[in-house]
Amino acid sequence: VPVPALPDGMVATTMEVESPLELLAAQAIASPEAAMQGYFSFISDAGRTGKDAAKDTEEAVQALSKLLVKLGKVDELSTLMARVKPFLPNISKAKGGQLFKTLLT
Repeated sequence: VPVPALPDGMVATTMEVESPLELLAAQAIASPEAAMQGYFSFISDAGRTGKDAAKDTEEAVQALSKLLVKLGKVDELSTLMARVKPFLPNISKAKGGQLFKTLLT
């Protein structure tokens, strides 16, 4: 399995991964701050297309929100909400509402 392109500042490891989200999840354990920046970069990347792009972005938003809560970065949660707004037209209203509910709780 070839290693996919990584968000800015990320370094590939020797373990096999299927997606950049798995790399970010692994990085969150070793370097939460670097993973946080990687998630923001992943979410802001409007160039991703394909059937799984919206799903991957949703997963990245949820993972990043959990990481921000864990790190106590409340101000960054409001930044995340602002960055998610342009993405919302790509998903259903129900999923968008669920995503914002997750961010608020």
